[in-house]
Amino acid sequence: FFFSSRRRHTRSASVSWARRCVQETVPQPSPTTSNYANPALGIQVKKTGWDRPPVEKFTSSTVVKALNHIASNPRVDKKQDILEDKTLPDNLRKFILKGYAKCNTEQEKDYMKMVLRQMVEMARSNNQIATKNWDETEVPTLPREMIKTPLSTMQSLLKTQMELAHKNASTTVAAQLPLAPPKVLSKEEQQKRNERKSRFTSAPEQVSKPVLIEKIAEDEEFDFGIKGTCTKLEKPYFRLSGAPDAAAVRPEEVLKSALKMLKRKWKKKEAEYPYICDQLRSIRQDMMVQRIKNEFAVEAYETHARIALENRDIAHFNQCQTQLDDLYNSGIKGHNEEFLAYRILYTSLHNMQIELALILKKLTMREKQTHCVQHSLQIVRALSDNNYRVLFQLYKQAPNMGGYLIDLFIERLRTFALQAISVAYPIIDLQFVADHLAFESLEKCTQFITSIGGVINGTTKKLDCKASIKPFRTTSVLTKKINQDNQC
Repeated sequence: FFFSSRRRHTRSASVSWARRCVQETVPQPSPTTSNYANPALGIQVKKTGWDRPPVEKFTSSTVVKALNHIASNPRVDKKQDILEDKTLPDNLRKFILKGYAKCNTEQEKDYMKMVLRQMVEMARSNNQIATKNWDETEVPTLPREMIKTPLSTMQSLLKTQMELAHKNASTTVAAQLPLAPPKVLSKEEQQKRNERKSRFTSAPEQVSKPVLIEKIAEDEEFDFGIKGTCTKLEKPYFRLSGAPDAAAVRPEEVLKSALKMLKRKWKKKEAEYPYICDQLRSIRQDMMVQRIKNEFAVEAYETHARIALENRDIAHFNQCQTQLDDLYNSGIKGHNEEFLAYRILYTSLHNMQIELALILKKLTMREKQTHCVQHSLQIVRALSDNNYRVLFQLYKQAPNMGGYLIDLFIERLRTFALQAISVAYPIIDLQFVADHLAFESLEKCTQFITSIGGVINGTTKKLDCKASIKPFRTTSVLTKKINQDNQC
């Protein structure tokens, strides 16, 4: 069977796919009482999954969790110390001792040994052990010190680490930590940051000229704690360039009315997505500066996440997901299981193995028993087994708005499935491919296969698998970024 194991590379060992299709079945979802992904918005999701258009961030809290998880589980040889190597020069030994001096616990020392060992091996491979100026080399940064570094730096560290892990599966993640320490701020940059920080601690009369806030991340918390007095329901979003003015911030009661108005407009199709997204961002900003963290905040973030997902805006969907994760963890109730299923889907489809492992480790028995989480776990299993036939059956049965999320990756998944088909069959009927890869019609199946270089016999309407193997493996669909049509 071409979906599962590596046996598919030999046609003699492959079994008839059609015969196995009859044997394997997927559990049908339990009947639901509503046909709406969000009854408050009236977003209807048909069970067939064909009402959607054809397709194809790291955050501070997520990055810190992953780094701390790796630091707390180092896979290093504790019996061997770098200093045992008698050939190391004296300045390199002093550099290693500086790194050890920063460590407060055994785990931090193991982490430091791991990074230093790789730096020494890199220098030895480049013949720089004796020539490198170790006295001026920056000592590696510990994970607890990375919390104070900019969000972009932590994102790049984790991203580099994950890319290395994917390239070499035989090497442990711990041995692939980035060698270079985080960027050291210059005196001018540090002075600018101190000025921005002092603006919010000084009295208003002492602030003569506001300093522009550069690239404020929307998922960072602001500890302003003001009480808004604005009564306007509609207010455009704008990035803060100074301390927020209470007269320009709406209180919670006004924000609730504004959210109801936006829901009504979206349900009745009285406004386009760019306008709705701009207004929802404005509501999120007003909640953030007032430190509103309650059930209303959960409702606002869930609403924006669903609408963003429906419009293929993965950036704002991820921002809302991050905030919802923090709100759920603080004990505020909402649709926890629904968005937990989205997180499992996103991390598994994006091949984010570290993130997925952290999520699965924290799953409770109650969460595992919910239908949407069970569905997401079945997709994780199908992906790990390369069982694309089951995967596309689950795709057509996706509960809530899971189908919209899978739509972002559907072209890539279909290409992987076609690769498996091409090494298991000499030729194959296009209708068979269209049925099992969840295409809307034979015409759309033909268009997709042709677009990625597949060879189709015009007379028999069959796919020439042997001639299509190379185009399927080299198509740009496998390397292009996730399609994001509606960014606002």
